[in-house]
Amino acid sequence: MAKAGWTQSTFEVLTGKGARWIIETSTQKRSEAMETAENFVASGEYAGVRVTELRDGWKTERVIFERSVMLNEKPLKVGQLTSAEPCQRLMDYYRFPARLVIGRVARAYLDRHGITALELLFNRPHLNALERMDGFYVGAMQAVATVQARQNDEKPADRLDVLYRAAQKIRARARDSEKAQVHCALLGERGLDTALKKIKASTPEKEWDYHAYAMLAMFLSGSNWRQKIRALIELLETTANDLSLRYVDEALGEILDGGEALRDIFGAPPTAIDAWRVFIQVTSGHYRAPKYAPEELDILTEAFAHHDLPISRKILLGRVAQGLGGVRPLTREGRDSDRKDFISLVRDLVEPAGMLGGPPMSEAVVLRAKVLLGDEGADLPIDTAVRQALYLMPTQAARLGVLLDLTGSDLGKKYEDVVRAQFSQLVAQLRTIYDLFPESVADAERLTGIDSLRERLGMSVMSHELKRAFTLSLGKIADALAPKNSAAASSPRRALVGTSARVSTKKPAADPAEKDATKKNPTNGKLRLAQGAILFCEGEPGDEAYLIVSGTIDIFRTRSDGEQLLASVGRGELIGEMSLIDSQPRMASARANADTELIVVSQDDLTDRLAILQENDKVLHFLITTLTRRLRGLARVTE
Repeated sequence: MAKAGWTQSTFEVLTGKGARWIIETSTQKRSEAMETAENFVASGEYAGVRVTELRDGWKTERVIFERSVMLNEKPLKVGQLTSAEPCQRLMDYYRFPARLVIGRVARAYLDRHGITALELLFNRPHLNALERMDGFYVGAMQAVATVQARQNDEKPADRLDVLYRAAQKIRARARDSEKAQVHCALLGERGLDTALKKIKASTPEKEWDYHAYAMLAMFLSGSNWRQKIRALIELLETTANDLSLRYVDEALGEILDGGEALRDIFGAPPTAIDAWRVFIQVTSGHYRAPKYAPEELDILTEAFAHHDLPISRKILLGRVAQGLGGVRPLTREGRDSDRKDFISLVRDLVEPAGMLGGPPMSEAVVLRAKVLLGDEGADLPIDTAVRQALYLMPTQAARLGVLLDLTGSDLGKKYEDVVRAQFSQLVAQLRTIYDLFPESVADAERLTGIDSLRERLGMSVMSHELKRAFTLSLGKIADALAPKNSAAASSPRRALVGTSARVSTKKPAADPAEKDATKKNPTNGKLRLAQGAILFCEGEPGDEAYLIVSGTIDIFRTRSDGEQLLASVGRGELIGEMSLIDSQPRMASARANADTELIVVSQDDLTDRLAILQENDKVLHFLITTLTRRLRGLARVTE
């Protein structure tokens, strides 16, 4: 009640322009109303801000403050969408898949204000401001409605009505922030695990996620991209349970999905492929940031090294796959440079049982191999492109993993017969433990790789027969590596029961133990091999060529029906030179047919000599590189 002799006034702060004004807040304190109005003006989010006063006894209010704001920013563009699953319940709009869609379609607005979709959903002023941007708001809603209607065979207009009703409910619910403040304070003092326990103890189960998201949104608000990254990673250090980890991983992935956030944290690498290399190394936990890079980049790398962050990893590697599977050149230096950098990038992606990035990455590598690894600029047929992509893999395990991942991609589904034929051929070749992993791989890593292959197999759409044959092979390998079967494991060439491979009539390769004992580190550029020792394997990277001083080397390729001997070469012959010239993987394997001595020609040595040749005799240099391409092309045709 007002004091005697005083009249009471109500001050309302409105935002908008012309005939359309919306009440944002109401107070009985003039100073509070004016401060709020000035903050709205300073934010630049509104076309106009007005304060009105209605005093006791007045019939109408009067305007005591009005400011028109000139919005000089460029009009915002609605982001493109390829998919957007409809939300069945209101709570679904707050979950990560929907936030990812909101982030992508409203990216221009979010980047302009430095907020995530999570923060937007709990910030009423931003929701109001977004709604007032008629062109952008309507365009974003229509974009989502169109994609969802197409995916679910609905009418876009019906879907649009659903989205507008949901937006109204979200905006109305964003008013309640009292609980979020309490939970956020506890989060800052005691950590995420404790705050989530408090939420579970004080709210109904169906609202746990809502209050957890509200708390995290408030926790992130008011900070820039780097500060958000740092704050989330600091939460990881106090997080012990999977639920807490999931909340942080989602929020982190949402930030990493934004262009402005990436530029702020990662900078602007010279080319796209340079940026992809950094993404790969960061998600692998191995990146060493330069001194001039922001500290948050090191912090992010450490987080990936010590925590399981599948959502954030998928977001970053998804950017690599999207770019790699496109048609834009990888470098500015032309096709040859693109090919070399592509092969180098693929080697960074390889893991023991496939490639980082799953089905999208495997599809992207095949598509890029199709346009880059053909001769004279021609695209490869898809079956040849798949084989060439597999040649880039260093082991059979990695090749099998790539094929399993391909079955989950659009490309793999379209060319199912091609993928199945390649997979069947590789499974048929599994006869020993070392057919999957080289001897340099530790048993623990092999077992991890086998588990990864089993997981990929479970998600693949391979035929039951192929799955059964491969499962039997993997089981036999795992048994051979298990401690209880140590005696069996000591025989590295033990045949695998359950594979469909036919036994080769050719001389088997030497045991890896024998290979270790016979293949010495080169001394003074020389290398000695005992009979039966493997010099190099088909598909592995080639960084050395060899001149035979004495002895004989068999060049062979592995096929489903055994080994195909291509040539036996002796004294004075040079082998392995093509991989040095064009940086592509070995096209065949080499094995000593007798005690052999070789001279090693390194990659650096050949590169220096080719550079001198290019400078002094460009025609001869061109002839050498052209001949190499044609020889590889001939080998592909004869496969």
